Amino acid sequence: MSDATGLIDVKKLIRHFDEAEHARRADGYFQGRPLDSKDLFKPFMAIELAPGFLFRLHAVLQLMQPFPNAKVLDFGSGGGWLSRVVARLGMNAASCDIAQSALDLADAFTREREPDLVPRISYHLIEGARLPLPDASVDRILCFDALHHVPAYRPVLAEMARVLRPAGIAVFVEPDETHSRSEGSQAEMRNFGVIENDVDLGEIFTLAKEVGFVDGTVAMPSSVVPTLPVPEFLREVDRARRGETPGPAMVETVFRAVDPTIRSLRLFSLHRGGGAEDSSHIPHPQAPETGPGKLRVLNVEKTRAGFTVRLRVENSGPYRWLPSGGKAGSVNVGVLRRDPDGSLDRNVRRVHLPHGIWQPGGWTEVSVVLPNLPPGAAYSFDLVSEMVCWFLLTPEGTPWIS
Repeated sequence: MSDATGLIDVKKLIRHFDEAEHARRADGYFQGRPLDSKDLFKPFMAIELAPGFLFRLHAVLQLMQPFPNAKVLDFGSGGGWLSRVVARLGMNAASCDIAQSALDLADAFTREREPDLVPRISYHLIEGARLPLPDASVDRILCFDALHHVPAYRPVLAEMARVLRPAGIAVFVEPDETHSRSEGSQAEMRNFGVIENDVDLGEIFTLAKEVGFVDGTVAMPSSVVPTLPVPEFLREVDRARRGETPGPAMVETVFRAVDPTIRSLRLFSLHRGGGAEDSSHIPHPQAPETGPGKLRVLNVEKTRAGFTVRLRVENSGPYRWLPSGGKAGSVNVGVLRRDPDGSLDRNVRRVHLPHGIWQPGGWTEVSVVLPNLPPGAAYSFDLVSEMVCWFLLTPEGTPWIS
């Protein structure tokens, strides 16, 4: 299986064994691992490795656009560390792997070390090319250093497109198109017989569009945090506050940190077609009982200066909310004030919502601090899609506060 240079040819390795044998070898890779194995503790497995895992994880979370209670397929989950991160963040993980020993190890570790996460993680054995999940059953897919272990990319991408819900996102952390010839890859293939395939991003994107993905995004995170001497940093602060573009020296500093990632790492997302319309398309008016959002006052604390109000906001669907702000369709909490003469001011204040609520089913809690009112006045709350419509929520959920 070696080429003329003595290196193992990954294409020959893939052809040499059938899928069952590749699965058996993957299963053997995890057999007998103790529960204190370092790789079960990712991303904190070792001081020298933690920064690399954390900057990749940061990019993954940005690309995946997470929201509470999302169902996330962890493809090639191995020891399950990423599924545990997903569960810890309030989402639900479906751990999928071709190695039953990996799933058993991940389950045993979670039950012993993080038992509170058990209800949020399920385990699924991949047999053959088909993923063991129904059509359109997951919101997100995470594939962290796993795609390059499969023998053929097109069937896997087609299965991912099948199980993703409309407008779902698949996020990948993979090596580049020279991966199989690296020293580490050669050692893994020689010692364990596992696949260490090359990842050509152009090829992947072409295949993805053939099987149902419509778009893709590539992250360029810095594996090294750019640093500057204090005087130079303060000059950059002044420059940024003036709204001026960075100078050549600053651009060079940043890209010097980004370049190692561009050369060897492929951190990207693929986007499934279809899906919910965004909040700029909400019709007006909506029936409050079946409308696109819910808002409830959880707690009101009276202070000397005014009120601190805790709100729960839910995207009850079917629209994908645009991020809070002033653009058309952006969804904010609107603070309303009824004055003593009965007039209503809907522009007292806008409260921005955090990132995770935009998809249908997402929810969050926010606190609002408001000043005291004159006698006879009162506050209430509603949701608003800016320049489109107010949600006109029921008064039971948003009572008047005075």
